[in-house]
Amino acid sequence: MRVKHVPIGEIKEGERFRVDLGDLADLMASIKERGLLHPISIDQSYNLVAGGRRLSACRELGLEKVPCVIHSHRR
Repeated sequence: MRVKHVPIGEIKEGERFRVDLGDLADLMASIKERGLLHPISIDQSYNLVAGGRRLSACRELGLEKVPCVIHSHRR
């Protein structure tokens, strides 16, 4: 598994299945205290595959880059 730190602005969210992200406060507190424990999943074109809530929480925290797993193909 290859993990790369990607600038948040380069990740393309597109249309998502989950529209309501819910309350991000606890997730943001966890990321602030422990860091991002599970990298965000993107494809080779930087399209978001999984981790929309984590990405939104990182964006709200003002992080510039996030760790991402880059998948060679989408299922």
